[in-house]
Amino acid sequence: MSEPQDTNKEQTIETTSLLESEETESGGWKALGNRLECLQQQLDYVQALVEAEVSPSPDTLRELKSNLQLCTEDIRANREELRRGWEALTARRAAGEERSEPALTQALKHEAAEEALRHSESRYRQLFQSNLAGVYLTKPDGSILDFNDSMQAMLGFESRDELYQHRSTDFYVDPDLRDELVGLLRRDGKVPGREAELRRRDGRILHALGSAVMLKDEISGEPFILGFAVDITARRRAEEALLESEERLRRILSHIHDALMMDDAEGRVIFANDRFLELFGFQRAELPGIRLEDYVAPECRRELRDRHDRRFRGEDTPTHFEYQGLRRDGRRLWLEVDVVAITGPDGKVTGTQSAIRDVTDRKRAEASLRESEERFRQAFEHAPIGMAIGDMQGHFLHVNQALCEITGYRREELLAPDFDFLRITHPDDREYNRQSYQRLVAGEVPAFFMEVRFQHKDGRTVWVRASASLRRGHDGRGDQIVGLIENIDDRKRAEAQLQRAHEETRDILESVSDAFVALDADWRFTYVNRKAEYFLQQSAGQLLGRTLWEAAPMLLGTPWEEHARTVMRERVPVHPEIRGVIHPEAWYEGAAYPHPDGGITVFFRDITDRKRAEEALSRSEAFLRNVIDTTPSMVFAKDWEGRFVLGNKAVARCYGTTPDGILGRTDADFNPNTEEIERFLHDDREVMANRHDKFIPEEPVTCADGITRWFSTVKIPLFNDDGTCDKILGVATDITERKQAEEIIHSSLRDKETLLKEIHHRIKNNLQIVSALLGLQANALKGRDCRRALEDSQSRVKSIALVHEKLYRSDDLRSIDFSDYLQTLALSMNRTYSLDQRGIVLRVEADPVPLDIDTALPCSLVVNELVTNALKYAFPEGGKGGTVQVSLKAEEGRLRLAVADDGQGLPPDLDFHHPPTLGLQLVNSLTGQLGAELTVQTRPGTRVELMIPEKR
Repeated sequence: MSEPQDTNKEQTIETTSLLESEETESGGWKALGNRLECLQQQLDYVQALVEAEVSPSPDTLRELKSNLQLCTEDIRANREELRRGWEALTARRAAGEERSEPALTQALKHEAAEEALRHSESRYRQLFQSNLAGVYLTKPDGSILDFNDSMQAMLGFESRDELYQHRSTDFYVDPDLRDELVGLLRRDGKVPGREAELRRRDGRILHALGSAVMLKDEISGEPFILGFAVDITARRRAEEALLESEERLRRILSHIHDALMMDDAEGRVIFANDRFLELFGFQRAELPGIRLEDYVAPECRRELRDRHDRRFRGEDTPTHFEYQGLRRDGRRLWLEVDVVAITGPDGKVTGTQSAIRDVTDRKRAEASLRESEERFRQAFEHAPIGMAIGDMQGHFLHVNQALCEITGYRREELLAPDFDFLRITHPDDREYNRQSYQRLVAGEVPAFFMEVRFQHKDGRTVWVRASASLRRGHDGRGDQIVGLIENIDDRKRAEAQLQRAHEETRDILESVSDAFVALDADWRFTYVNRKAEYFLQQSAGQLLGRTLWEAAPMLLGTPWEEHARTVMRERVPVHPEIRGVIHPEAWYEGAAYPHPDGGITVFFRDITDRKRAEEALSRSEAFLRNVIDTTPSMVFAKDWEGRFVLGNKAVARCYGTTPDGILGRTDADFNPNTEEIERFLHDDREVMANRHDKFIPEEPVTCADGITRWFSTVKIPLFNDDGTCDKILGVATDITERKQAEEIIHSSLRDKETLLKEIHHRIKNNLQIVSALLGLQANALKGRDCRRALEDSQSRVKSIALVHEKLYRSDDLRSIDFSDYLQTLALSMNRTYSLDQRGIVLRVEADPVPLDIDTALPCSLVVNELVTNALKYAFPEGGKGGTVQVSLKAEEGRLRLAVADDGQGLPPDLDFHHPPTLGLQLVNSLTGQLGAELTVQTRPGTRVELMIPEKR
């Protein structure tokens, strides 16, 4: 750019010289010369601005354009004269003609030059001051030559004289930076845009973007610096604020709970926050290669891809929906997404922005809620304690079976409109219960808990623990009462027994021969029995409240103190035996246990006599060994690994060795049967683990000679002194001969059972024949009463035959499953009496109860008679039908057999215990035969119930 500018400058000077020659001294050409000189100065100024990489102001550019236009117009107007003058001047110079200038011409030239100079300086000053950027002229040493108003305002000076008193180095925050810039100017001649921190007059720091060029004075030849500075403090602050805003936005996006992402038309993720990457397990380096298929479950991809494509086509698609996502590790997520389309200036969709939330926990919670509601329904219905939901007036809305069992009322009775909770409350507790309920309904208490007495339907008193709470509706007001009723009859009896047990324990502690004391966490006596008073030679009144070490200082420094402190510190029991604590030659045995309240309890006794007995016992061990070896049964002891620690001669004979040869060895060393060895070890460890005896009626044992013999074995745990068990003691009696005899007896019994089944089968067949004959005879008779009598007899015979059939088909000839019998009897009666056509339902609810034939036969006849009567008389012909229910429940020591219907009931004048009909007379007779209690309830319907004692 500098070369064209230099050429223009030479041409301008040469043109100016031509215009100042004798041939061009007219006023118009002189003005043109001045204008060209001014134009050259403007070009020099713009050149300096460009080299300093500072844009000229719009006013400068406008003036430059105006001068160029005026010069062009002047040249065009005087083109011909200028050409002729130029040619003449060129010809004279070519001919070597010289001519001295007239004085007038020199004067005119001098005047024109001064005027041009003044005009140039004026233009330069105008351009210098009007520049919006700060412009300054300084020497390399920092002396200030000139500056414009913008530079003065930028540095905060009110007076130009005050600014001239400073050097440029005074304004740099970092003086070394100016030295660096001057060095660059000396080397390169210019410094393009550089940022620097300058200090204003008031001390504030401003950021400036500056450029400078190194020039030389045309007269003196000294270098000077032309510099330009623009205040970019506001821009820097804006940039910092922008960076801070971007960082703040990045942090917000990084920590926001939702996963945010943007994708393009191809479904590629072009932006994602940290939550998105974390949610799906991606790395940021994988962007923008992540596609829709990478984070959507396979079954959802087609639908989401279709929605994505439609959205880019401008079609309406759901903006809020749920789908299943897929993590990189294969784990599935339930996701909720909000999608927004991003459009360009032309309105076309260029991308989408999605906010994704992980709702997997919510989905699981919803599923859990549904499961919870079902579990609540199941728990309510099948809860072991009574549960009820009632209205604000105390009437039951829902009850479970447990409450029915506690109160003795049927569900429909409890739910009757006129039934309330006070009906089942004991008369003595009703007022208290009513007041508690009223306080709950009034909102005075959120719930109440109490132990009250209920009155069973049969009049019994039942202790219950009842709690009730208020359930509030959506409006926050109570609308229902939820009650829990637990039968605590057993607990009440247990509490009474516990109280008696406490009293008995105190009596026992006082009567035992062992001394017993209880100490709290501070070693103070809280209980002392009489034996302890005797040992410590102090009364309970003297000991209670005192510490053990105050009352018994003789224990200090003895093993007793060490053991007692171990129990108190480590909360583990100890069972020491110590000699000479109270009396030098006496032996004492103690047991100290940690107590839940932080203290310990201590038993101790004098075992001097026992110690002497142990010495005698050791002398008798040899004798005992002889006794064990002489017994014909195998006597042995084993440890956890199955190694023998004791074995008598019978064991040694079985395994072909000696009693000493069996010690330390296992069954596997003698017995080749692996299955038997594993069973022996399993049984041994079971006894040691459960710490209970185990009786094995019979088991095979393969002896060393390969012969298998049968033994009846008892295994008992052997306890160590510390209470642990790692050994068992076994006694095995050879029952091989008895086993062989039993096989003979069992074979005989099987033959007899086969014969007995055949007898039942024949009885059943004969009874069926009798039943068929009765049926034929009934059909032949015309009299209705006679035919009905024969049909009743036929029904009785069928019920008896059915018992024998069940016995015949049963694996156990001693009893039949009476619940199965009742189901079969119900099906038979349903067919016989065409119950479906009459609209009658016969139901059976029976526990699986086995009955022997002596009980089953009369029970079958009773059920047959009662059901037959109900089907005949409870539901008149032409009526709407009804229900007959047979139930059998096993209770403690009794069977409850009942037949009930919801028909018209028995006649009011019927005496059920002295009935006129044969069927009811038969029921009374069979009731006496069973030793049962018979109760009858009628109106509405009829319920006949027998309480049958179980046979022992």
